[in-house]
Amino acid sequence: MKKVERLIALMYLIKRRTGLRTREIAHELGTTERTVYRDIASLNEAFRDYVQIIYTEAGYYLDRTIYAPPLRLIGKELEALNAVVLALENSHPHAQLARQALSKMKSAYAETENLDLLELEAHLQVLSPIPKDRVEPEILLELEKAIQKREEIQIDYFSFSSQTQRELRVHPHALVLRKHAWYLLAWSETHGKIIQLRVYRIRTCQNTNTPFTPQLGFSVKDYFANHWSAFQGKPEAIVLAFDARTAQLVSELEWHPSQKLDSLPDGGLIMHLRAPVNPELLSWILGWEGGCRVLEPQQLKEQVIQAIKALAQNHGLEITP
Repeated sequence: MKKVERLIALMYLIKRRTGLRTREIAHELGTTERTVYRDIASLNEAFRDYVQIIYTEAGYYLDRTIYAPPLRLIGKELEALNAVVLALENSHPHAQLARQALSKMKSAYAETENLDLLELEAHLQVLSPIPKDRVEPEILLELEKAIQKREEIQIDYFSFSSQTQRELRVHPHALVLRKHAWYLLAWSETHGKIIQLRVYRIRTCQNTNTPFTPQLGFSVKDYFANHWSAFQGKPEAIVLAFDARTAQLVSELEWHPSQKLDSLPDGGLIMHLRAPVNPELLSWILGWEGGCRVLEPQQLKEQVIQAIKALAQNHGLEITP
């Protein structure tokens, strides 16, 4: 047996069978007691900051009370953590604790590494979007606890579509920040499916302490695969045309996982995608002003025309047929 193999075998042997003596170890490994002594000395030297092989009257055992050296971060790593924490919304359930932890790390490193923390703050900033969710952090924390414990919750929820408030018992599966707002994805026995609830509209939340089994195969990524932003619906084949100026902006981002872009000779773009036709998609198209034209489907084209007419009338412009 080679030395490296013997050292590995020795470590696993002592880990598995606490209390062995030198003679027993030598017999198990097919070597001499003197070699066992030397091997233990080699292992203790190599792993002195992590674990040690100790001998007592009861035999050999692994001492795991030794702590690893303190974690050390380089400036770039601390800078990356700083950027991530700054990007957290104030409504995020862990925002305050994350900033508190980052502050402690900065103080410790400022003393030992002489880092220019003011410069760190100044040259890398993450600005939050203007719309901010007004949800209470306490609600998010309650939902997060229920998700972690896999316990059913009872909520009073205000429905925007029906303008009514109703009581629901649901199995919370995930919290998602999407389109500047927090959403709860939960299984509803009433609906017989995973439903999406705007957290801000949850008026009360109570944990029932009733355990549940998560839905088999559920994933947040798959759930949102057929959404446009935060809105769901039946996916349809959509074809949009962008003029040359707008195409430069459109091509800079991936707007939907299914999108495919075809360049036109004049610099424009044709976008093909499969997504639900809903108010959010309609708003996105109108946001490009005259730079986006709907080619398919006809239903979406008609919705754009009606929205433009309503917008014009709201601003005092009469449109004649």
